[in-house]
Amino acid sequence: MESSTSSFANVTNKTEQLDFYCTGFIVSRVFGFMSFIPSVLVGVPACVWLLWVLCNRPHTALSNDIYTLNVTVIDLCYNIITVPNIVNTYAVQLEWIFTLCWLAGSLNIAARPLFMACICVDYYMAVVHPIPYMKLKHCKYRMVVCTFVWVLVLAQVLTFALNKHMLTILWVISPSFAAPAIAFCDTAILLALRRPDPSGRSGVHPQKQRALQAITNSLVMALLSYVPPMVGLVVSKLMSLPEQDYLCNLLIPSSLFSVIASATMPLLHLHNLGSLQKLKRLRCV
Repeated sequence: MESSTSSFANVTNKTEQLDFYCTGFIVSRVFGFMSFIPSVLVGVPACVWLLWVLCNRPHTALSNDIYTLNVTVIDLCYNIITVPNIVNTYAVQLEWIFTLCWLAGSLNIAARPLFMACICVDYYMAVVHPIPYMKLKHCKYRMVVCTFVWVLVLAQVLTFALNKHMLTILWVISPSFAAPAIAFCDTAILLALRRPDPSGRSGVHPQKQRALQAITNSLVMALLSYVPPMVGLVVSKLMSLPEQDYLCNLLIPSSLFSVIASATMPLLHLHNLGSLQKLKRLRCV
């Protein structure tokens, strides 16, 4: 009994001693500061622009734009919290600011891959199974899916709020479920769109072209966002790295890829919706 009590006390002390600011890790702090640049200069304005475009599009609830809207709100929050997070990390280091920033950041970790998977599944049904898809186009089905996803996300975030050590597990829960769905749907859609048209017409229909661009973007961004942290976790387990070393030498540096994806994905969505082309035409005029 004394041995188990002592073991529990050691784990508790280890948890309390974990430095989430990575004070003595120069590489981690450099990568953390670098995340400030794409988030503020690109991510925030791109997310605001995309939100405006989506909110002004007709029939948003009747398309998978509702999933894109959720992803954009998540990306916007993630990019905005970079500012107070950087200030807190390099200056004040207040516990409550840290907790709020990481809770907001955990929304990105938990929710973003699930909604990206929803987008891919929606495109998969539209391209590969168009007849059943027509029966499921009503907005109520998408609202149910969004509600279910947010329940899962809030459960994960609450877990992190109760135990910050669960952050390392949080990095892999949603991507582990979403990555296979994204990979399967994207592969199936690519194969379907590459098949010759039965009517003999050459070229790709504009709607299919949009689906092709969307799923290609989602696949690339998913690989960029979630593969590096998952590889880092595997490496840390194989090398038996202490949790502090894993957090500061692998997890935080690899999270820069997720920051880049959150700043870049809105631009790709804007390009797919034709908004960037409109901006180019306005500049030419």
